[in-house]
Amino acid sequence: MLAPGQKAATVSELVAHIKLTLEDTFNEVMVEGEISGISHAHSGHCYFNIMDEEASISCALFRQDLLRHPGFKNIKEGDRVLIYGPLTVYQKRGSFQIMVKRVMPAGEGLWKLKFEQLKKKLQSEGLFDPDKKKALPTFPKRVAIITAPGGAALHDFINVYSRRALSYELVISSALVQGDKAPQSLIKALDKVERAGRFDVVVFTRGGGSPEDLWCFNDEQLIRRMAKSSIPIISAVGHEVDWTLSDFVADLRCETPTAAAEVLTQPQTEVKRRLIQSKQRLSSHLRHLQTTLQGQLSRYHPKQLIGIVLSRLQEQTRRLEMLNPLNKIHQYLPVAQRSLELDDSFRRLESIMKENLQSLRERINQSQAKIDSLDPRAVLSRGYGIVESDQGIISSAKRWRDVPTNSIIKLVFQDGEGLAQKIDKDKK
Repeated sequence: MLAPGQKAATVSELVAHIKLTLEDTFNEVMVEGEISGISHAHSGHCYFNIMDEEASISCALFRQDLLRHPGFKNIKEGDRVLIYGPLTVYQKRGSFQIMVKRVMPAGEGLWKLKFEQLKKKLQSEGLFDPDKKKALPTFPKRVAIITAPGGAALHDFINVYSRRALSYELVISSALVQGDKAPQSLIKALDKVERAGRFDVVVFTRGGGSPEDLWCFNDEQLIRRMAKSSIPIISAVGHEVDWTLSDFVADLRCETPTAAAEVLTQPQTEVKRRLIQSKQRLSSHLRHLQTTLQGQLSRYHPKQLIGIVLSRLQEQTRRLEMLNPLNKIHQYLPVAQRSLELDDSFRRLESIMKENLQSLRERINQSQAKIDSLDPRAVLSRGYGIVESDQGIISSAKRWRDVPTNSIIKLVFQDGEGLAQKIDKDKK
């Protein structure tokens, strides 16, 4: 009923009001249902309905959006899908429809859409900025592992880490890694690790699973808590193809728990590799040195040396025998004559040596006499002395006059020394 004086609205005014209200209220809707009535227009647009047992909504997928969904051609009548987009009103017919921006199979598609929406939100807040990433320690000493105890992921991590690391301490902080209670359990585990302190890095890990199984690692509260962590975090959740929001907020994402263990132990593995190489090179050098020393010991062994000396002595003896004149004299002189000539040679040699020896003695005596005559001590023995000042020996009256009055003078005698003082004779 119209109020008195109230003017009736035109159809276009009513539809415009409905359009404004609906589009403002439902500017983004996400609907799941079965697809039906697919039709493609010549313009390239696609129209269909999404329905359930009790209702149906018209949908329009315009050409530019359809081009971004090449997989849409695989969707058939009756397939269950998830669509996303604003609700619009077609004013000429007074009907509403969903302007589809995204369409995907239901189930996995629902999780993916939620994932993308939350990722976009957190990313816009800067939680995933590379500048906020903390550097991992090169040689971590204490590593905290937040995971479910007894799982395959924990076993793989510990197995690889213990095999590759030189020294380490792994501390397991137990937490649920699946289900509705898992996010709070993971947050409590991280809080516990930070309160304990002295940890170099934290590793969040679990094995693979469906998007629903891994969804706890997309929890908004958990992601915000991880972003505030004072300890560097590694996210090693699922398999290589699995991505969670914890991978984006973590300081490092590893495809698997095994990869996380390999990354953390890589510097230690490199050190171990270099130590092994150094050991191998040292062993090779020692073996070479041992072989060389054994060869030298073998060559310079007393038996070897004696053999070499004897061989050389025999060779020299043979040469001496070949050069011995006596062996040739026998060929030209009788034995008696050779003996006489040899005796005469010895006598002459002895006489010459005596004469030379006497000549050397005389030359030595003459030299000794000259040395004695030049020895200043010999002069001192005849009653002379040596006068010395700080400037040296006083050998003249001029040098004596240069010596300052009251200076201490040293007198050197044959058998000792004495001290005197220069005085001024005029003041005497």
